[in-house]
Amino acid sequence: MSVAEEESYGERRYKFQDESQNFLGRRTDRPATASAPTRNNNAADLVPPVRNDQNFEDIAVPVGSPTSTMDILTASFTHSISDHAIDTAYHLTWSFGGFLLDVPRYLGTNEALDAATDALVLSFGRYRRFGYVNVDPQCLAKYSLALRALSKSLSTVEIACEPATLGAIMIAMMTETFVGSSEAGSLKHAGGAAQVLKCRGSRPPKDELERKILLTLRGPVVFQAFHLNESYFSEDQWIDITTGFTSGFNSAPNTPHEGFFLGMAATARLFQSVRAQLSRPFPSYQITQSLLLRAFALHQTVSYRVSYLSKRFQAVRELWQEDKSSFTLKFDHCYYMREYCLTASTKILINCIIGALQGTESHLANAENAELCEEICKLAENDAVYHKPLGSMCVEISVGICYVGSTSAEQKERIARLSEDYASSFVSQPSGSASTRLALAAKYFNLQILEDIVEDV
Repeated sequence: MSVAEEESYGERRYKFQDESQNFLGRRTDRPATASAPTRNNNAADLVPPVRNDQNFEDIAVPVGSPTSTMDILTASFTHSISDHAIDTAYHLTWSFGGFLLDVPRYLGTNEALDAATDALVLSFGRYRRFGYVNVDPQCLAKYSLALRALSKSLSTVEIACEPATLGAIMIAMMTETFVGSSEAGSLKHAGGAAQVLKCRGSRPPKDELERKILLTLRGPVVFQAFHLNESYFSEDQWIDITTGFTSGFNSAPNTPHEGFFLGMAATARLFQSVRAQLSRPFPSYQITQSLLLRAFALHQTVSYRVSYLSKRFQAVRELWQEDKSSFTLKFDHCYYMREYCLTASTKILINCIIGALQGTESHLANAENAELCEEICKLAENDAVYHKPLGSMCVEISVGICYVGSTSAEQKERIARLSEDYASSFVSQPSGSASTRLALAAKYFNLQILEDIVEDV
């Protein structure tokens, strides 16, 4: 297979294509933060890697004034992920994953990772200075180069499944956030990540970078699963992905947010099964009842967690209001706000699943969803605003789900206004009104609308 054929194969297979034509914006006269061009021939200039314990002081960085291209890129990236470690609004590792702390030691070893990191440094630097105003040509050019390098790396399974390539995938998705995210592009890239994880098999992570990346990539893949049919992942593959490929190994994760994530993962899997069943001309009564029992059991589990998080968040909120100068309390406030918001969203989806399986409108479920939507709206209006833009990214996900669960026209208008507000920090050239975009996105979570919603990645 020729190089050209391999590149085309990588694009078709994993969908990491150059989509710069989708980012239409006006040229700006404002300066952008400089970023060094990336080359792969200066790896020897990096200092030896050091141990990483989630401490910014442990990041491998060049000593003294950086002189080589790779030294400059490493120093710039390290500055980007550590410069604002006490600010939830622009904390990259807090918002996207601790794997970023391990990236510097891999720079210079993987062309796709170098290109993606270079694009992130420039786009994030400009975003921090100006917010999202319009598409910057220099940022877009770097991002396009990163996608082409990634497409080339994904041409073979061996390179595609390397830890550094997995890191490049995640960083490319991060970069798209700052150049002005395309909703269709983000979904396509998440689909590419799903394929890579499917192809890597069930082997455990071989190093710390891969372990952290696999845990991080679960998020976009689980939300992408709402767009996939039930047969795309086998049960074993789904367990591997949702546990970060550590199921059955001593390195299995044990972190506080696992409760939310596993609840959403179980909901996505149930959603696929329910959609497949309800799409049949004559749904099986036995299978429908079995799915309903699964939904009720999941509802009970998530309800308990919603109740716990509500009380915990209220306690943290009161403490932070008494001492707004405490950065520790600010991070606690952001963390529990995010967990509460996303777990409440999960419960809304479960209620929708139960309603679809029962085939009748449930006043109890509608009332519960109305209460949950009200709570999420209050979180968006009164709490998440302190952490905008990065610390409040969960709001855009949650209000989209609220739009599905709400039956009140007045509440839907409120949700649309919140969506418009939070999406304006990231979305490039939004098409149509917020209500139109939410209604379009909602069909992927609405089991009453089954046509044209299953995609093959």
